[in-house]
Amino acid sequence: MLMVRQAFSEVIPWLNKLLSEARRTDRIGSQMEILLLLAISYEILRKDNQAYEVLEQALELAEPEGYIRIFLDEGQPLIRLLQHWLTAKRAASGHDYVSQLIQSYQSEQIDNVNTINIHFTKRELELMHHIIDGLSNDQIARQLFLSPGTVKRYIHDIYQKLEVKNRVQAVSKIKEKHWL
Repeated sequence: MLMVRQAFSEVIPWLNKLLSEARRTDRIGSQMEILLLLAISYEILRKDNQAYEVLEQALELAEPEGYIRIFLDEGQPLIRLLQHWLTAKRAASGHDYVSQLIQSYQSEQIDNVNTINIHFTKRELELMHHIIDGLSNDQIARQLFLSPGTVKRYIHDIYQKLEVKNRVQAVSKIKEKHWL
């Protein structure tokens, strides 16, 4: 654990430099991302006040626009920090927004658990790669030495498993769930 803390203490000056540059160039998304990484780093180093201060800066940038994904992408370490912040900052504004972020994360985790039960065959996974690459059914059929009808049937099965109706929805869901 000592080595981990040492690594995080070395990262903080670097993140602060990046934050200064992001502020100078008015890159709000980058600022939020860096602030969240700083907050997590401070919490790991057990510097709760600094973690909360930096987290509040990120929340001030994110809340007016309703950003959610940027918080969810940081995963459990940030959610744990948000929960600690809620407990420590009872009178602070932003409680509803932070509660919404935590609820969104928990809902996403339930969705992920529910989708783990989807089993794709080796051939379906192969077709999914080609679908993401933007190939037509005929192109997929030629590459995999299948008939176009067989490809169409596989794609229909994939759509059913994904609970989607078309290729665009399939690609979106595959990318969203990081299945490939």
